[in-house]
Amino acid sequence: MHPYASIDIETASPVALVAKLLAAATRHVRAARDAAGDARLRGRASSRALDILGELRDALSMEQGGEIARNLDALYAFACSSIVDGTRGRAGAFDAALRAIEPLEQAWAELAQRPAPTAPTAPSVAP
Repeated sequence: MHPYASIDIETASPVALVAKLLAAATRHVRAARDAAGDARLRGRASSRALDILGELRDALSMEQGGEIARNLDALYAFACSSIVDGTRGRAGAFDAALRAIEPLEQAWAELAQRPAPTAPTAPSVAP
């Protein structure tokens, strides 16, 4: 990993990290889809996408996240299943995975671009 990439990841907000992970997963799914006959490249790209989606699933808190966490888990599970199917040669499977995760990637990227909320400041009191 490039040193600047490491610093970028270490200093990123949790929202920015999720956005980066989803962007990387999407990039790897596209690479797997576009591998056109290169089973090694397809397998490597699929494996990376599956690893990322697995990490995102592991990070979900079902207790705190409730229905949203359950829905994200189901979406990630569907994308993973589709990636595995694509690796096995099922036509359209990688595109199905992309249709599931691309809207999420876009939404998290937009959230990451928003300025962080600031804490309200206490009124100044003059002596």
